[in-house]
Amino acid sequence: MAELGSHQLDACSIFLGKKHPLSVTGIGGTFFYTDGREVDDHVFTLFEFPGQGKDDRVVVTYSSINTNSFDGYGEMVMGSNATMIVSQEKEILLYKEAGNPITSRTTSVAMETQGKKPVLETSPSLAGPTQAAALGSLATIEPSRGYREELEHFAYCVRHGDASNYHADAEHQPRCRGEVALADAVVALTSNIAMRQKRRIEFDPRWFDYQSNQVPEGAPAIAQRS
Repeated sequence: MAELGSHQLDACSIFLGKKHPLSVTGIGGTFFYTDGREVDDHVFTLFEFPGQGKDDRVVVTYSSINTNSFDGYGEMVMGSNATMIVSQEKEILLYKEAGNPITSRTTSVAMETQGKKPVLETSPSLAGPTQAAALGSLATIEPSRGYREELEHFAYCVRHGDASNYHADAEHQPRCRGEVALADAVVALTSNIAMRQKRRIEFDPRWFDYQSNQVPEGAPAIAQRS
């Protein structure tokens, strides 16, 4: 795991409409491997995004735990309407919430006896999924992880775009433009700094502006604690 890579944070930008985060709090470390590596094998971060209203905030937690191979690797996004699980970049599982996410929650407790001693049985805190859809599970060949398609699309844009001004040709823009890649890189870099310094860092809007020369490492508050 090469630190907190920008590809690992795509879910934050995709599901929140490409809004830039306001702050990040993080902590990480080598809690499992003891072979002298410098890259954290455990990552825990908390992002604060702007909400719909002026004072609204959306909090997104991201954690990456690198231990053994029992559960493989993947990502799980839990929302109010559904839960999406991406397993090993090959399989996507979508679990819809059963009815209303609030009214479907139960906290009932039942007491029974066994051998004249009480036995505590609890019901699930959340109603189980009513429907699951799997993509790629029926494929007969190894599903693509998308990297080849990304390069093919980039080559297509270069070949068919306006060579005099690629930015003006909206029809042949890469799916991950330079502005998007910069934003993901800023989020990942700042998150790594927050974990290294074990602190909360507020994002400077100038860091996301490709015309600005301001960078996270050059911020006085960050440089003083590096």
